[in-house]
Amino acid sequence: MSQLIVIGEVRAVHGLKGHFKITSYTETPDDVFRYGPCRLGKKYSNITLKKLKELKTGYIASCEQIKTRELAEKIVGLTIEIDQSYLPAIKKLNQYYYHQLINLIVKTKCDAAPNKTNMCQIT
Repeated sequence: MSQLIVIGEVRAVHGLKGHFKITSYTETPDDVFRYGPCRLGKKYSNITLKKLKELKTGYIASCEQIKTRELAEKIVGLTIEIDQSYLPAIKKLNQYYYHQLINLIVKTKCDAAPNKTNMCQIT
């Protein structure tokens, strides 16, 4: 079963040709364009994002499926998702992607109270 991972979000429309502003949630922001085909919400799948311009707070992007401002307006607020299989393997020991930690129990010890263990669940 594949799992979709959110790597960004469509923030706004830019211009009349279907271009849109996106925010990347990836560690290296430019990677939002490198992971392979993505999905915009549930309506658009197999999307290849094209970087048009870098901004201080994201990018102006385009894709083949969205060619008008009206279509771009419909995707504002949608998440940019990829299948987890497109993520590169982590080669360092004891490092994980955030989505791999969801629903795990975390136990921590505090230096001020070494005999006490705090527990929480990652959601």
